[in-house]
Amino acid sequence: MLKIFIKRYLAIILMLAFSPNAVSRDISYEFFQVNYVDISGSNEEVTNPFPPISRKAFDLDGSGFEFSFSKSMSDHVALTFGLGTASIDKNERHIYEDFYYGERIYTYRTKTRNTEFNIGITAHSPITSNTDFVFNASLVSVETEKYTRNTETGSAIGIGIRNMATDSIELELGMTRINLDDENENSFGIGVRFYANDFFSIGLGYTTDEDSTIDSLVFSLRINANQR
Repeated sequence: MLKIFIKRYLAIILMLAFSPNAVSRDISYEFFQVNYVDISGSNEEVTNPFPPISRKAFDLDGSGFEFSFSKSMSDHVALTFGLGTASIDKNERHIYEDFYYGERIYTYRTKTRNTEFNIGITAHSPITSNTDFVFNASLVSVETEKYTRNTETGSAIGIGIRNMATDSIELELGMTRINLDDENENSFGIGVRFYANDFFSIGLGYTTDEDSTIDSLVFSLRINANQR
């Protein structure tokens, strides 16, 4: 219920506040940020529609922290770094149904720890007096610890919009495509940030994957190095 409320709240803010006439502070690309991420997800799919009918389902729950840093290199380019870690508990169920045995459920529980590092370039350009279009390209490395330790490398490309709706409220909307070892994954996100002053802000965001099976709530603290 909380996540549904937050998603609706963020969507309403984004729809109402994108105004080119709003008076606002400049958008900063020099900052240090800490995120707390709450992860949840579930899905069920039919793997065999004919008797014996089989289905596969999962539920997962996890949390983690992310640390990111952005440094302006010019008026339209910034260098970015990111490091994050998350622990995820997953319950996977294999369900079989037939006339003789009825329904049989086999449950597997796993715990996974993911550590991600990324480095990239962010290009940004104003499209209104208080709105920037943002493009990011990054190299990504993800280490997964499950039964064994495995490392995948790849790239990420993201596009988005940053909008200073008022002097104290910033809105974000974006999409990211990650490629790891030739496997692609898309995610979509919205967020709102509240500025206490020129240097300190707190943020709330929501992201989901393209199938809407894994959702994340992101709570962040940001310190701006300066205002351009």
